[in-house]
Amino acid sequence: MHERAYGSEKLMDFYESQGVPDSSLAYARLALAAEPANPRYWTNVGFNLYQLGRDDEAIPYLEESIRRGPTRWVSYYDL
Repeated sequence: MHERAYGSEKLMDFYESQGVPDSSLAYARLALAAEPANPRYWTNVGFNLYQLGRDDEAIPYLEESIRRGPTRWVSYYDL
């Protein structure tokens, strides 16, 4: 599962760098599905939704990221 999540996250980063937010979000969701206990993947989905202007959808993902990893500063920053 870790490898599937990691690979999806790398593809998410690639599509984000290429300016393809829909594909970036799709791979962020795949990473989260592969490893839902990892708060980083919750943050990634939330941030990608925010990038697409879907703030109302992003907030629950960012809040869940904080719940799962309260010491991760990036989750608070993105929220």
